[in-house]
Amino acid sequence: MPNYGFACRPNGKSADGRPSSDMRWEVYAEGLIKALKSMAVYERALYVTENGIANEKDAIRSDFMANHIKALERALNEDKIDARGYFHWALTDNYEWAKGFKMKFGLFAANLKTKERKMQKLRLYVPSTISHGDIIEAA
Repeated sequence: MPNYGFACRPNGKSADGRPSSDMRWEVYAEGLIKALKSMAVYERALYVTENGIANEKDAIRSDFMANHIKALERALNEDKIDARGYFHWALTDNYEWAKGFKMKFGLFAANLKTKERKMQKLRLYVPSTISHGDIIEAA
């Protein structure tokens, strides 16, 4: 269905029961594997860029990141995809062309008035994942 992802309610569930983001996008980590497989036919190294979620209350960000990194790991190990990097979107909240500063994609929340940056709940997940050298379940 064209533009299906935009048919979701913000922070609701998709027709398939998957969570949705503040941008009304369905969270579908398996789609990352499908995208990587479709590009692997070109036999070039792949990089996952701008993979993130707008989630102001930070309720599903850890699960989003864990599930997408696990999907990337499956693509690497099971499908032998030549993926060489993962770049999360975004380090800090930023301006989104369609929604301005309303959407909160950042690993660090940005207070536009004070310029203060505050790390989201991932402050526990990201360092643990990095120090263990393995993908762990989100807390």
